[in-house]
Formats: sequence, C-alpha cells, structure tokens
Amino acid sequence: MILQRIIDASRFTNNAFMHHRDPREIIRDLRLKRGFTSDRSLAIAAGIPQPTLSRYLAGKAETMELASFQALARTLEVTVSELTGEVPLDERPDVRRLSALYDELDEPARAALLAAAAAMASSKSNAKN
Repeated sequence: MILQRIIDASRFTNNAFMHHRDPREIIRDLRLKRGFTSDRSLAIAAGIPQPTLSRYLAGKAETMELASFQALARTLEVTVSELTGEVPLDERPDVRRLSALYDELDEPARAALLAAAAAMASSKSNAKN
C-alpha cells in the first residue's frame, strides 16, 4: 500500500499514523457526502474502471494505481494525502476553493499568491500591534 511505503520510509514513524484513517472508509464517506449514489457512479465520474474501485473497496485488492487515487481525489475534491488518510480532511469550503485555485496556477503565480498572502497576514498582524 502506498501509505505503508511512505510510513516505512519516514524517519517520523510515530507521527505518520497521527491522522491515519483507512482510505476505503474515507472514500466511502466522501462518496456519500459528495452525492454519488454508488461506487459505480463514483468510478464513472472519476474515469477509472468500476471493477478496480470495487475490488479495492471490498478489500480484495490491497491498493490501486496512483493515477486512480489521483482521479478519485480530484472527483471527491480532496488531495491524495487526505484521501489516503495521511492528513486530516479539511471540509472548509473556502480552503477547498483556495487549494483548487492554487493547484491551477503555474509556479510563478503560486509564488506571487503566497507572497501576497504573507503580506496580508503581516499587515493584519502589524495593525493589531
């Protein structure tokens, strides 16, 4: 499993499980929250083979291809790290939207956005003092 490989390679193994949830559980929960009525409808929306998703969710397959996780993450509007349980899900819509916008930017635009955000946070902090 991808998560286990990451954990095994990490020198911070005590922290690696801090937010861990079973990815199958996360996928099932998000499928329902996002309004997909079945695993089949989710697989179709993500563009992955339905048998692949069904085998994984049933525990008959230990993992899926990274491309399948990426497609599911995009469809369920989360990151792969959230989908695999490495980090907790962030359900705040404004953070989700900002993250999606950030992902669409090229590297110079990302750097400009981060600099602007840092300047805004700094000016707010200075105004309080």
